[in-house]
Amino acid sequence: MNRYFLRIMIILLIPFFGGCLSTKNVNLSETGTLFNNNRSFDAREVEAMRILRLNIDRIELRPEDITRLQDLLETNMFFVPNPEASQKQEPINTDNLPSFGKQEYDENRMRRPSPPPPAPSRRETQVRILEIQAVIRLLSRDYSPRTFLLILEQLSYPMPEEELSPNQAIREEDRDMYHPIREEALRYVYSADAEMYPYVWQIIQSGRLPPQMSARLVPFFRRVPHGAVYLFTLLQREETVIVDTVVQELASIYPDHNNPQLKEILDPARFNQHIAGPWIFSYEDSDAFILGINLMNSPDPKVQEATKRALFRRPTPWLTQEAVNTLDTPQTPAVRMLLIEFLARQNHPLSLYFIHELLLHPQSSVRSFAHQFIITADATYYPYLIEHLTNPDTPEPLLLALMPYTLNFLRLSTAEVMLPLLDHPTSAVSVQSQQFFRQIIQQTNIQELLLETYRQNLTAKASTLFIMELFMSNGLTQIITYGKTEKELVYEPSLFFLLTHANDDLWQTSITQAKPATLQVFLNRIVDLQRLIQSSRGIDQTNNIIQISKELTEVNRKLQGQREEQQRLFNQIINNRDNNQSLDNTQELRHQRDQLTVALRQNFSRGNAQQKEAFLRYQSIIQEINTSLLSLRVDQRPIAETLLRRAGLSTEWIQSFQMLPPL
Repeated sequence: MNRYFLRIMIILLIPFFGGCLSTKNVNLSETGTLFNNNRSFDAREVEAMRILRLNIDRIELRPEDITRLQDLLETNMFFVPNPEASQKQEPINTDNLPSFGKQEYDENRMRRPSPPPPAPSRRETQVRILEIQAVIRLLSRDYSPRTFLLILEQLSYPMPEEELSPNQAIREEDRDMYHPIREEALRYVYSADAEMYPYVWQIIQSGRLPPQMSARLVPFFRRVPHGAVYLFTLLQREETVIVDTVVQELASIYPDHNNPQLKEILDPARFNQHIAGPWIFSYEDSDAFILGINLMNSPDPKVQEATKRALFRRPTPWLTQEAVNTLDTPQTPAVRMLLIEFLARQNHPLSLYFIHELLLHPQSSVRSFAHQFIITADATYYPYLIEHLTNPDTPEPLLLALMPYTLNFLRLSTAEVMLPLLDHPTSAVSVQSQQFFRQIIQQTNIQELLLETYRQNLTAKASTLFIMELFMSNGLTQIITYGKTEKELVYEPSLFFLLTHANDDLWQTSITQAKPATLQVFLNRIVDLQRLIQSSRGIDQTNNIIQISKELTEVNRKLQGQREEQQRLFNQIINNRDNNQSLDNTQELRHQRDQLTVALRQNFSRGNAQQKEAFLRYQSIIQEINTSLLSLRVDQRPIAETLLRRAGLSTEWIQSFQMLPPL
């Protein structure tokens, strides 16, 4: 029994005696095992693991041992970041050197780029990590500046998700291996006194540490007098992980947002107002949220950008709900756009209704985000788009920003919304609506909608004129004809409207594409007739020769009418008195004809060349009109006669004009 008890006691006391006995067996000289390339990796690994199992408090280090450990740590790091390495070196001035000296210092000749050192093997990396960890453990009771700085540098090893520069070529699979070194160094730093904070602050500000390691050092400043000042400074960092840690520390120091430090920072007169955003948004308090978003009303762009970044940094369900609730209350445009963008970046359903407001944001990046958001939403956004377009309270700038998105929804329901906008008083809105219909005109249901609107509004309003131009430029003859099979059934009101308002180019395009060919012939003759009528009216009608010729033509027309009337009377049984009255009227008209004929010849002979030329031109046009009338089919004559009547002419008058005496 005693034998077994003794064995158990020996086993239990081995760690204690091992720790005590091994304190004298740590060889820190140059012949020691740590980092000794003459020893095998296995021996070095066993030595490092043995040191890590020792009771470090029982080891007494001499000054020369500490120096030796410091040298080992400094010379055996995997890499030491050197911020000055990337700076361009000044060239050596060789102006005062002789020719031989210049050759000696020739930069191109003297430059000898050294090859990069080979990357350590995975086995060597594992051993060196244990050795570095052992050295840090041995130095854990020494807080001299050199030791503290060297151990701080161990935190600069890359994190698993961090990218390395080319001169820090560490394999991807080795990145997680440095975790023990970082943890050993952090334990050392946490146990240091508060007066070591300048070194911690210096390495955080230097940028040599990964952001995660800088964040792990933030709690160190809670022990520092006036450490909140350093925390406020770290709020300005771009790294989210650092800002999050600082905010957690500040929230634990100041549990309520209504504290004097935060109030002082929120003062508009303060120079560092831009750092308040992350801190104030960390409090789940409605009043704090309002204070935070109101920072967007600051005239300083730096404060606005910092506030936006703070709100977007880490959205929470509470922040999202506060943004939704705040949108229902009156806010300034800057705050309102901030809340809308915040919800949109989280794809909140409510953002579909408000996203259009961001299209007027002063920053192009936000406008691009809103544009991409709407494009991505696609059909989901369509009801909201229609609602905004039909809302009479939608301002014109917003209307103009929304209308291009209708091109993504070329359908009848969109056309019904866009149709009234053709008559919008703002030309830019009308042009956008026209662009929509130019894209959709080939759809049959759209043509029917436009035709119905056109025929119900045959006036010179913007929408009617646009529909006229749209149909004619696309060769759609439905605007002139009616019926689905009889293409030659001309819709006269539309034809007369087109003859009045369409220009020659439109007619040429429309006639060229008209079908069937007989319709082309008819339209050509009608358009020529209209052109001749307009030409006749363009001649100066105050010309005496033309005036007398028109009077003479009117008399001839009446005489012709009398002759036809007499012919009708002679074929009937009439009383003599009525017949004599008709004959008397005929005599009077003949007398007027003779007088006007004489007057016409006299005025023509006395008139100047310009008057004569105008009369001859007028006479030629009337002759062409008569020829054009004769070329029409019988069933087409009524349209031509209506066209003449609208111009104050008639076929009888045209024929009577041909009876003028030769001059």
